[in-house]
Amino acid sequence: MANHIIIDVPGVSRKWQNSFSSFDLELVWAEDLTKNLLGWEAWRRFSPQDTLLVLPGNGASIVKSYLPDGWLDRWHNISIYAKRYWSDKGPIVECRKIVYSERFYIGIANIVVLDDVVSSGLTIRGVRLADYPMVATLANVRWHSASWLAQNSARFRGFNSFFAVRWCGSPERKDPINSLSTLLADERVSKNYAKRNFSIRGQEFLEIIDQLRSTLVGV
Repeated sequence: MANHIIIDVPGVSRKWQNSFSSFDLELVWAEDLTKNLLGWEAWRRFSPQDTLLVLPGNGASIVKSYLPDGWLDRWHNISIYAKRYWSDKGPIVECRKIVYSERFYIGIANIVVLDDVVSSGLTIRGVRLADYPMVATLANVRWHSASWLAQNSARFRGFNSFFAVRWCGSPERKDPINSLSTLLADERVSKNYAKRNFSIRGQEFLEIIDQLRSTLVGV
């Protein structure tokens, strides 16, 4: 089982990889992930005139920040609200509809949901289901998923294709995936992560996070 951390904070030197090396972590850099994401061969098959890119929630906004200037403007695109919550019955997702009129879909043949991580597939399926009553009448609209990372156990029901730069875990077990931006921004998350993954070395890990946090402006 690999433990993945996405380095998604601008200004973090790759020299920090040495500081984390003894923790047996798989560090993946947002710049590298984005370069490979844009290398997905399907982009050459999609036409910007009939393809809509949907970016749900905070994770997708981070992916957006790493896209080359002007790349997203080539496509129809929209960023939407999407949030996961925990309930007594397990995780649920709240997604805003893409549009409120079938007329929007005239001429759209492909919808690509672009995100940083597909863990269970709950968010991307939620995006599709939020608009499903409209899209159901338009059989030619095909749904696709493209992400930096995805779990092999994720469910892509209703999607015609799905791509990830890196596939993690197995069909039976997920790999831990976290982002450096989350670990830096939320001390509660970083403390829980350190306790859960590094046991007696947890404090040592947190000290590295604190050192890194102090070197960055605005974190």
